[in-house]
Amino acid sequence: MRYPRVLLATATIACLLPWVNRAVFVDDTLFLWSAKRILSTPADFYGGTANWGGTTDRFVDVVMNPPLVSYYLAAIAGVVGFREVPLHVAMMVPAVATILGTYELARRVSHRPLLAAAALLCSPVFLLCSITLMCDITMLALWVWSLALWLRGFDRDEYWSMALGSLLIGFCGLAKYFGIALLPLVLLYGCARQRRLGLWALWLLIPIGMLAVFEWHSHRMYDRFLIWDAANFATIATTEQQSAWWNRAHFALVYAGAGVASLAFWTPWLWNWRTTLGFAIGTVLLGAILIGIGTYGSESLKSPDGVQWNLVIHLTVFAAIGIQALLLMLNDLVRRRDAESLLLSAWIAGTFVFVAWLNWTINGRTVLPLAPVVALLIARKLDARNTEPSLLTWPNWRPLTSLGLGLALSLLLCWSDCRTAATEKESALKLAATYVSPTGKHTLWFEGHWGFQYYLDEQGAYCIDYHGSVIEPQDVVVVQNDNPAVNLIPSTWQFIGVLDAPVPSWLSTNSMDAGASFYSHVMGPLPYRFGKVPARRYAVLRTPDRYEFTPQTPTS
Repeated sequence: MRYPRVLLATATIACLLPWVNRAVFVDDTLFLWSAKRILSTPADFYGGTANWGGTTDRFVDVVMNPPLVSYYLAAIAGVVGFREVPLHVAMMVPAVATILGTYELARRVSHRPLLAAAALLCSPVFLLCSITLMCDITMLALWVWSLALWLRGFDRDEYWSMALGSLLIGFCGLAKYFGIALLPLVLLYGCARQRRLGLWALWLLIPIGMLAVFEWHSHRMYDRFLIWDAANFATIATTEQQSAWWNRAHFALVYAGAGVASLAFWTPWLWNWRTTLGFAIGTVLLGAILIGIGTYGSESLKSPDGVQWNLVIHLTVFAAIGIQALLLMLNDLVRRRDAESLLLSAWIAGTFVFVAWLNWTINGRTVLPLAPVVALLIARKLDARNTEPSLLTWPNWRPLTSLGLGLALSLLLCWSDCRTAATEKESALKLAATYVSPTGKHTLWFEGHWGFQYYLDEQGAYCIDYHGSVIEPQDVVVVQNDNPAVNLIPSTWQFIGVLDAPVPSWLSTNSMDAGASFYSHVMGPLPYRFGKVPARRYAVLRTPDRYEFTPQTPTS
């Protein structure tokens, strides 16, 4: 392949172009709110207030991510405005950078860099995160490039590569706090590579200084240390969920396996037939164990009609793929026992620990850092089984088949996610057109957040504050059923209508009713699910009398 980087960049853009009109969805809203704030007061990125969980709080108390991506979105929006298409086009840049960075990193740890980058492109979690306006892909782009530069620095004894890699580590931590994990990762690799702690480690003072300045500025602006507060929030939220450590471990396996589900299509080429048969038998046994237990978290795997086979099959297959990813890591570490295998093993193990026990929720976004390392491990495993350097040419059909099946699954999930986001947007605009009073005779209120809130806010509706809103007689209230932040409908409110909005009926990435959410395990046990998906329902109510919310108002 004469121009692999051109091929990879073109393929990435081609995979993302169909989704550039994706509606604002889930946490996209928070990043856009921050971007709008930055345009008006650049230094005060988290100023003002926001109602994100049912009460109006300081915006800085709501957001648990650093502001680098919001600054990027603000720079783009300052030129083209807050329109979906140009913003999504701008977010292609970090997606392409991630693929190219993985290619550069793979050149230093395997003989198949093109295949490794292509395997990443075809993984579900990569494409699903790439079509959002959130911080995850930007963080991952900075992550893989910083590692690629550090490995180059060690290979060529280039201090400028280490310095630039350290600068990118700082920006990575300012894109998403998980990027701080690069500091111990690089330190571990350097010590294993050099057999000692040398002067090269001083370059890591660059990201430490950048993050210290950010903490100083955040404390000066908001009287808070944002990095510390984010870590403390995750600890408190994890404790409040009261989920046993083994339950969270299995949740993490399920989300990890679903995120890198394309790994399953590589299984016959990665292992010998005995190991592959062992995986198949182990998967069946895992399903039998789940049926025997009968429950999964708060979900029952059995009903009066019998075993919920759809749920059991999803849980079993996803967890089995997650286990295979961990075994691929162990196989590489035991077989090679070099600094690179230690780097990849620490990368995947550290990410899994964070996903399972350190983050406040288990979701597809947190398992994203697993995708590049799994792609690299695939390439390294094929290196060990076959020394031929070319794998993307005919008649070698095996990798093309694996890539094609993975890409097909990933694109189907992108289609489902975009259709669900579009449903929320279309419903919000339709409800606003029907119930927002042009004369101001009544107010349209709503319960529900995410993209639904973003578009209703723009149309002049108001999100209910359970600790302060006053609903006047004849005001209209819209209640979204498929949102975890909806929890109160007083019995005195009168139903005056219902809007049923169909979503993809056989595949979902975000539906509480279907028990699936790529964005948080608290909405369901699966990141995505094939099968029947109920329509989204929006109940419309009218308030006959004045209703005042107070902090003592009970919820139901």
